[in-house]
Amino acid sequence: MSEDRFTAFAAILARVAKDIQHIENSRMAAYGLRSAHTLCLLQISRHTQGITPSALASCWGVDKALVSRTTGELMAGGFLCYEEDEKHEKKYKRRLLLTETGKHVAMEIREVIRQAANRVSGGLPEEDLAVFYRVFHRLADNIAALAEDPTWNADMQDAAQEGK
Repeated sequence: MSEDRFTAFAAILARVAKDIQHIENSRMAAYGLRSAHTLCLLQISRHTQGITPSALASCWGVDKALVSRTTGELMAGGFLCYEEDEKHEKKYKRRLLLTETGKHVAMEIREVIRQAANRVSGGLPEEDLAVFYRVFHRLADNIAALAEDPTWNADMQDAAQEGK
């Protein structure tokens, strides 16, 4: 990927992420929810038997502090609760469950996503979408590998030091 393509790719990703967040925030404002709440509810709804906060952080790809803040806000709003479990006194070992309100909102979120996906991808052949997602996932994996590569990061720090 050339420098111009990479720069354009990064700018497009930033714009799309901002637009998605705006859509999520505007549709969920009626419930007092933001984008992070939406993603959290969706992740938990995929685990009908509940999920521990640490497992949620792992599958959501965020740190435990964000999970703690977000789930705390969702609990205060009546969307989540902890399972009743005498074996685990500590909350972080108990599973998070959706309340009936949380289940209703998660279903509504899924419907909003379905409608948005239909509008966004409308008119695009299914084969094109399949290629797009395959390539996009590959690029995302490559970027993640680069971000985690200690030699790449060290080389960049060395270059920055030399430039001073």
